[in-house]
Amino acid sequence: MTNRRLLASNRTQLVIGYLALIVASGSLLWALLASLAAGQLAAAGALAFLILSSFAVCWRVLHRRIPKEPRSTEVFHPFTPLDADTVWRRPVDVARIVDAIFDCSSTVPLVVGSSGVGKSTLLDVMVREHLTEAKPDLKYVLIDTYADLHPTLTRLIKERPPNQHLVIVLDQFEQWLGRNRLLSRADRAQAQEWLTGALEDSREAANYTILLSVRREWYYDLRFLGSLVPTPVDACDIQEPLTADDGDEMRQEILASFMRVVGDTNVSRKLLTLIGPGGRLSPLKAQIVGAVVEWHRVDGRRVDADYFESIIGGTDQAIDSYFEAVLDGAERRDICLKVLCALSVKTRFRQETELGDILGSFFEDTETVREAVKYLADRGLIRERGIGYLDLAHDYLAEYFNSKSGADLNPIERDNIHIHAETGGLLNRDVLLDQTVESDAETHARSRLPLGRIVVVPLLVIMVVRLLDFGINWTLVGPSIAHTVQKNFLDTSYIPIFVPHAAWIIYIALFYDRIFRRLNESRRARLFSIFVVLNLIISIGVGIFIPFAWLASIATGGVVLGLKLVALSRRPDLNRTARERLTVFGGTTLFNLLFLACLGIGDLYASLLYVHTRHDASTWVAVNVGLSAMMTYACLVLAPIHVSRSGMSQLLGLMARPRRIVVEHEGKAHGKVVLSVQ
Repeated sequence: MTNRRLLASNRTQLVIGYLALIVASGSLLWALLASLAAGQLAAAGALAFLILSSFAVCWRVLHRRIPKEPRSTEVFHPFTPLDADTVWRRPVDVARIVDAIFDCSSTVPLVVGSSGVGKSTLLDVMVREHLTEAKPDLKYVLIDTYADLHPTLTRLIKERPPNQHLVIVLDQFEQWLGRNRLLSRADRAQAQEWLTGALEDSREAANYTILLSVRREWYYDLRFLGSLVPTPVDACDIQEPLTADDGDEMRQEILASFMRVVGDTNVSRKLLTLIGPGGRLSPLKAQIVGAVVEWHRVDGRRVDADYFESIIGGTDQAIDSYFEAVLDGAERRDICLKVLCALSVKTRFRQETELGDILGSFFEDTETVREAVKYLADRGLIRERGIGYLDLAHDYLAEYFNSKSGADLNPIERDNIHIHAETGGLLNRDVLLDQTVESDAETHARSRLPLGRIVVVPLLVIMVVRLLDFGINWTLVGPSIAHTVQKNFLDTSYIPIFVPHAAWIIYIALFYDRIFRRLNESRRARLFSIFVVLNLIISIGVGIFIPFAWLASIATGGVVLGLKLVALSRRPDLNRTARERLTVFGGTTLFNLLFLACLGIGDLYASLLYVHTRHDASTWVAVNVGLSAMMTYACLVLAPIHVSRSGMSQLLGLMARPRRIVVEHEGKAHGKVVLSVQ
């Protein structure tokens, strides 16, 4: 489904949902007016409470965030593949790189430059085009993924045609260097020795050349290559064009692109100065800012220097606006941000990551994550490498979203992602079932029954039957107050019980299905988890047949949940942070529900003692509408913080952290330092 169709579908659902609510509420409104006309204020209050509760639920369901349609551009296309027709030319740099490729010196061709300067576009588009046009018999291969460099490079060299010159470009080579840092000393030395030999062979061979391209700050990580690496002066150092250099062809083309959008040469020149305040113009930032300026122009705004600084907010704010617009176009903005954070844990270089590792970083629905990945790939922010591998489209994204996730993501979620990456995906399988990195078929086969939904659905049906006024006396203990308030198609005395009970059992069902069913527990602990759900049958039964005890029945179920959380926090295989979180969560739940139990017992005692007449029943309904509103507020507003997918993801991530996190690294004196965090 395209994003436009998705937006239309969401709007349609919103309209249909409200129409259905208005139609369904028609009879309730009629009953409300009848109760007011008869002077039954308690019944009217109960009906108004039911109507408001229904609107509150529908408001939460129907007013979910609707994604905004992604903006399109015609001139600026950041993070999309450029071709010979859309790229900004830089012939001087192309000539330098081509000369380095065919130089007969003993050093390998080396391209260096800062992030976002355009090295990859230069090598993949402009140099490729120049060489293939100038030398039709030349084969040009660019490699920018390093999971299997050794076999790939060996195969290319072995299978090269004898009468064809082969140029192999190892672009973004800092990825290989970063991977090498994670190896043991012996494996690292072996990998460096192999690469040195391959580069030496390429300098001696007449029909193939290997070129390296790295970010400038990684230059000295190539020192193991010795004299094979040219000096910084002799390397092809790619610089951003000067903002004031009218003779630079790339700067001329950037200026022409801005002129196509804003239609004014002086304004375009001023914008280039604002984008590059240090005197140099980053092509990547020019693309991003240009796209934002183009959006404003499409909206009919006249963009000049003052508008750019005061309304758009300058370069940094324009960049933020671009990424905000991209994220706002996603159906699940929060999942997209978590995916980008998981891919940008290592800020010095981007690196391929398995989709399974991302799924293990945060506990979300697999299909939802896949949809977020597809959206980000369509917007050009990430790339799918083969089957199940992802990486960011540019190093700049790693730096940007690493800092942005620190501000926008919940700290627990961000820590879960970082710890997962730090430990190499070593999750605590003693606590949680291994259901995050398996295939869909295996996960489905091992998943337990959603007992929460199985129990709650029939309970809700029974409660609705109880709510409808069929003239049946459901009350077993205490006087029957069903028809002493107001006779209509609803039992208004049951409304203060129905609403909080429905919210409560849905809360417990979600808690079981999203947390407890994923626990790796002993048989006794498993039975306790099941009892948390089965206890709802008792709680609802008490509310149906003994209305005066409805509040105490909720408290009973809550005490069972609190005890379960406290028992879970005592597990010795949990890490300290998860234990502390569950202890506070369980202790708070237990204390609050014990207090509610005392309140419920007091309500039961007072009801049995004083409620006998029609007037007493009206007073009971009025008082319990207030208590019901308090409970409903807790379930509809506060509880979703716990049982929402985001809240569950945080808690599961905490529980999945290893009990002991051990990080090893080698010191300068060839010793090994072990950092252990419990």
